[in-house]
Amino acid sequence: MNISTVLFDLGGTLEEVLEIPEQKECCLHAIQTLLVAYDTAFQMEFPAFSKLVTEGFHAYKRWSSNSLIEQPGSVIWGQWIFKEYPGHRDLFVLLGDTLTDIWETSFYKRRLRPEARSVLTTLYTCGYTLGVISNTTSKRMPHTLLQMYGIADLFETVVLSAETGIRKPCTKIFNQALSELYKEAKSCVYVGDQPSRDARGPYDAKFATNLILSTDNTSSDPFVGHWIRSLSEIPTILERLKELPND
Repeated sequence: MNISTVLFDLGGTLEEVLEIPEQKECCLHAIQTLLVAYDTAFQMEFPAFSKLVTEGFHAYKRWSSNSLIEQPGSVIWGQWIFKEYPGHRDLFVLLGDTLTDIWETSFYKRRLRPEARSVLTTLYTCGYTLGVISNTTSKRMPHTLLQMYGIADLFETVVLSAETGIRKPCTKIFNQALSELYKEAKSCVYVGDQPSRDARGPYDAKFATNLILSTDNTSSDPFVGHWIRSLSEIPTILERLKELPND
């Protein structure tokens, strides 16, 4: 196989994403503080505010996961989370992206996997073209995180559902990355952690294969190319793929 390009998922793959109750509470306090600064209508008891936001966001995520459509922050906050506040739509047009950034960067604790920088640097040095394809409601957060981790310059493209309006596993978001890189699908490998979107999407888009990161990789999935337990396995797998004939 002639593999020239490796595309990655971000959260759960290059990053570890952890749920910490205290961090979630701080995130929700920050959101409420910002909204109250603009309108006292949001000055409600914190438990009620927390419930309203988390239930609304999770309802949106269920819908977007099924529809494979990513809506802008103004719609997420104005028509999903605070749908009972129709008189504040203009406020959410103003603050929607900022609120989404706060949610995506601080509701969960995110950190780069220990082996990620080394693996990415090795692939880059070996001449592979690297990129990111990620489902996210924030247009800015992934770019900010990649800069913070010191790996932004390793990627030729970063394709986000928040920018395309399309979510994985829809093939359109994978084809968008291919178009930006001027690459053919058969020369590309995708690395993710969720078979339902990170294996099925590249499979349908005719990628050479996909690598799914999991510590419990005993399940059978017809769309998974290779299970991996660590990103550090990627260079070796790519070398093995080079020995296989092109289809």
